[in-house]
Amino acid sequence: MDNPIQKILKDTNTKANKVIKEIKFNSEKTTLINEMYSHLITEKQEKIIELEKKLKQLETFNIDYKKSLDKLVENNNSLKQKVYSIEFLLIENINSID
Repeated sequence: MDNPIQKILKDTNTKANKVIKEIKFNSEKTTLINEMYSHLITEKQEKIIELEKKLKQLETFNIDYKKSLDKLVENNNSLKQKVYSIEFLLIENINSID
C-alpha cells in the first residue's frame, strides 16, 4: 500500500505531466500559427510589392500617354494654322482673279 506522501507525489507528477503535455501542445500550435501568419504576411508583402511595381508602370504609361497627347494637340494646332493660312491664300487668290 502506498503511503499518503507517495500518493500525493504520484498525483502531482501525473497532473504536472498533463500540464507539460498541454503546454507543449499549445506551444506547437502557437508555432504553427506563427508560421502560417508569417507565410501569409510574406505573401501579402510580395503582392504589395508587385502592385507597387504595376502602379509605377501605370504612372509611367500615363506620363508617356499625356506627353503623346500633348504632342498630338500641338501638331493638330499647327495643322489648323497651316489650313487657315492655305484657306486665306486661296481666298486671296480667288479674289485677285476677279
